[in-house]
Formats: sequence, structure tokens, C-alpha cells
Amino acid sequence: MDIEERKITEINEDNQEINIQEFVSIILKDKDGKLWLTKQINEEKPLYGKYSCPGGKMEENESQR
Repeated sequence: MDIEERKITEINEDNQEINIQEFVSIILKDKDGKLWLTKQINEEKPLYGKYSCPGGKMEENESQR
């Protein structure tokens, strides 16, 4: 099976199948050791006001490439 077509699932403690969301995250650092971070500015999104490394989730029919 091609990795781009694979769905990742896991069985939880209640023996229920759950889907695992694939995502990508990257750590960018310059030669001085400074990191590039993003800040969630949309008040309606989870983790509003928090910082994280740049990244994003994969849509259902999106390839890893």
C-alpha cells in the first residue's frame, strides 16, 4: 500500500477505532540560534494566542509530498 493512500488508525482503551490526523511541523533556526515561531491569532481557533512551530494538518486526499 502506498504511504500516501494509508489511513492511520488506533484502537483506544474502549476498543474503539479512532483515526489519527497526520500533520507536518518544522523547526527553523538561523545561524544565531533564533527560532521562527508562529502565533495563533484567530480567536475562534484552538490554542489562540499560543506560539508553535510552522506546520499544518494534511487534508484527507492530500499527499505527503
